[in-house]
Amino acid sequence: ARVTVSDSTVLDISSRPITFYGQKYEKLDVNINSGTFTVCFNNYLTLEKSQDCIMGPPVDKSTVQFQTLPADTNLNTAIRSVLPTIKSELKGLVEFLLSYDGSEIQMLLNDYGTQAALVFLDVHLLKSSKEFDVVVNGKTVDTLNTTFQFLDISGCRHSG
Repeated sequence: ARVTVSDSTVLDISSRPITFYGQKYEKLDVNINSGTFTVCFNNYLTLEKSQDCIMGPPVDKSTVQFQTLPADTNLNTAIRSVLPTIKSELKGLVEFLLSYDGSEIQMLLNDYGTQAALVFLDVHLLKSSKEFDVVVNGKTVDTLNTTFQFLDISGCRHSG
């Protein structure tokens, strides 16, 4: 069942843990009131310098929808066709439903065990393109737009 998030909160995703650049996380810190929509894997609320986050523009509404879902065969096939580096089978996913410019954007964190994929899909195909930064250890490693994007977030963690 979807849960409405309307403030800074910590979400338990232990049923669908996500491996983000080599580290497995079972909690997400979500902040929608900071002038950005931010999902951090390691305590955003303490403003650690070595943050692991996905950061985007503020959502139109002051809420987002969140839920964990079981594996979806069609989604698994689509992800693995676009991201050949994903070798295992989809175990489940964490979905955020975001509102931008009258369109609903799905931000999906897909659990492949030791691997993971980040996917953005525009539910209504209105091409509401917003940019999201993928931040590892406090540094932006990739920028995605929300129209139709796939990224392997399993990756290696670089030091220095």
